[in-house]
Amino acid sequence: MGSDIDSKLRLLTYALPQTARYFVDLATLEKNCPLDIGHTGHLPECGMLTRPTILGPNNTAPSTLESLPLELLHDILYRLNLQTLIDIRSVNKRIRDLVTYTPAYRAITQHAPNALRFMLSLGTASSFSLLQLYNALLSIDCFLCGGFGDHLSALNCQRCCIRCIATSPELFAINIDEVPAPQVSEREVALATQTIAVTFPGLYGDGDHLPQGRNRLVLVAPLWQAGIALYGWGPPQNLADCNSTMRFRTVVRFPTLRLSTGILEWGLSCQGCYENPETSLKKPTLYTRDGFLRHYANCQPAQEKWQRYLTSGGEMVEFYWLGTKERLHTNVRKNGRYMQSVRSD
Repeated sequence: MGSDIDSKLRLLTYALPQTARYFVDLATLEKNCPLDIGHTGHLPECGMLTRPTILGPNNTAPSTLESLPLELLHDILYRLNLQTLIDIRSVNKRIRDLVTYTPAYRAITQHAPNALRFMLSLGTASSFSLLQLYNALLSIDCFLCGGFGDHLSALNCQRCCIRCIATSPELFAINIDEVPAPQVSEREVALATQTIAVTFPGLYGDGDHLPQGRNRLVLVAPLWQAGIALYGWGPPQNLADCNSTMRFRTVVRFPTLRLSTGILEWGLSCQGCYENPETSLKKPTLYTRDGFLRHYANCQPAQEKWQRYLTSGGEMVEFYWLGTKERLHTNVRKNGRYMQSVRSD
């Protein structure tokens, strides 16, 4: 049964590349924001649970921290904001080890280090706790539409999907300097929105560098809600066009961790829907492994594709409609390996 499911997932799904042009280049992010994990060597596996030794001055007597139960120590660290957590790791080796061996911190730095790097670089890490980011890593659904969310918003530390990033007013961002009310102070803006992101400098996915200086972005929705209550503002006339590129600069690709199995999921799309000319031009939907299997039960193109595979002795013929029905790309795959590729115009 397990082999059959794995075969379906391998043959009937594909992983989407980064779809938006305006996301930060991850190689640039990793280069400019290395995480301080080298001092203790490689991180232990997430399943390991060991207690670091916390000695007092000159390693002669136990400190106050050593007398606390490990669960209480972890609870304290979980409640610290991410920036403080990173800062206290530089106090001494004992504190660094304590943070490093915290299960939530270990899971994030092993499975989603770019999310932590991103929030540190944008300056939003001081607004969210370790527990909030860890819960986001364990979550699956976009907080707006309920579909699989493959991105994390640095402005609210919640999981979201590419469709909502592109279209939902809840995720639109605006530069503080563009707030249309000169009587509103920056402090009032910060209190209304809770979080200000300072855009990450450097290369983005569209090959462009940000203009000189770093833009300070806030979410539009809470800002306007506060503005309506305090100053009688109305919503922007054309909210759909509000910072159409800048809103992508506050999100980053983000996997989901299945804690029970240790599987890390980035999202899968249905090959049957992609090859179907009636649905190939629509934006693909992302699924978890379990979500795709539920989709497969109601997806006739995927079921037909699987039956063709079973009756062909392991040979899979794949059709890709490239914009129009007149342009057809065909791959022949034998036992999971591509044998030939034919394109007809």
